[in-house]
Amino acid sequence: MSQVLKKQEDTNDNRGPILQKVFSIFLTIILVLVVLFMIISIYSFIQIKIIHTPFEHFAGIIVLSEQTESMKPTIDTDDVVFVALNNSNLKENDIIVYFNNEYTITHRLKEINEDSYITIGDNANSGEESIKKDQIIGKVIYIWKIGIWKKVFTSPEVYIPMLLTIMLASFTVLEYKKEEKKRRKDGEEKS
Repeated sequence: MSQVLKKQEDTNDNRGPILQKVFSIFLTIILVLVVLFMIISIYSFIQIKIIHTPFEHFAGIIVLSEQTESMKPTIDTDDVVFVALNNSNLKENDIIVYFNNEYTITHRLKEINEDSYITIGDNANSGEESIKKDQIIGKVIYIWKIGIWKKVFTSPEVYIPMLLTIMLASFTVLEYKKEEKKRRKDGEEKS
């Protein structure tokens, strides 16, 4: 009987360092993400407020979130597009981003003329639009299909249970640490 209790105590003692390591890794990841977010925010602030660029960019690439369904099914609402600011090598069928008044539009380049470009959205409901070269911001080089994930993680049915799970896991780790500390203290008093 005492050997069974000893094995269980050994198992409990092994879980403590593992849980501490997992919790430490989790906190380190969160800290790194917060620091990266702060660096990106400062960089963006400097570009927009001090240098007065229309977009914050990193190595000539801007990141935009699609807000309309004009490029559906290629680009869904809330998908993220990476846009290269160089617009010198454009060809028909490229997906481009351009200014239209104060808005940015993402459309496919349908036709290239001497003094204008004809664009159209992939969605059947969006019509053709003629634009000038100086309206073009750049060419879409990558589409990150996260629109559906954004909808999933911003719905209360998902993020409330997720937050509760994180809180309960944190509470469990803290309680385990308290119990282990108490066991050690009781063990030292018995010795």
